[in-house]
Amino acid sequence: MASQTNHNAAYLYSVDGLTPWDKLRNIRNFLTQHKQNLAMAELGVEKHEYMLSKLGDSTEDSFRRREATILQGEADDARKKCKDEIAFLEKLEQELITITEPTRIKGKTDDEMYEINYYNELATMIVRKAHCDIISGGNISPNVLAEVIRCKPALEILSAQGVLQLEAVNTLTQYDRPDLIEYTNVSFPQLGMG
Repeated sequence: MASQTNHNAAYLYSVDGLTPWDKLRNIRNFLTQHKQNLAMAELGVEKHEYMLSKLGDSTEDSFRRREATILQGEADDARKKCKDEIAFLEKLEQELITITEPTRIKGKTDDEMYEINYYNELATMIVRKAHCDIISGGNISPNVLAEVIRCKPALEILSAQGVLQLEAVNTLTQYDRPDLIEYTNVSFPQLGMG
C-alpha cells in the first residue's frame, strides 16, 4: 500500500526555491512529472483491462485475475492520490504565477525569467546560510563568509541588515585581486618549485 505522507506540506515548505520564481520552476517540474506519471498509470489501466480480457477459465488464469484485481485496487488509490496532488500543485502554481507575473520583464519567457532570477535565488541562499550560521554559532563561518564576499548582492544585503560592515569587508578583501598582490621570494617545495 502507498505510504501515507502529507505531500502538500512538503511542497509548501520543503521544495527548493527561496524566491517565487525558483519555487515556481520547481513546482512546475513536479507538476510535469505527476502528469506524466498519471498518464502512464492510465495506460496501465488499459493494459490491465486488455490482459484480463485475454485470460481464460483455467485455474492459473483465475489466480492471475485475482492477483490483478488486488493490485488494481492499489493502483486506483495511487491514481486518485496523484490526481489530488496535481490539483494541489495546479493551485499552488496559480498562486505563484500571481506573485511572479508582476515582476516579469516584458518579452521574457519563463525560462529566461528563471535564469535572470537565479542571481536573486543565489544571493538569498547565501544570506540564509549566513543567518543560520549566526543563529547557530554566533558568527558567520569562514566558508559562508567566502561565499558572501564572492556574491556582491549577498554582501550588500547583509551590510544593509547591519550584519557586516561593507567598508571593513572591502578593505579586507582588496587583496583578493591578483593585480594587487606581489609574489616575491615565494617557493613551493611540495610542487617541485623552489
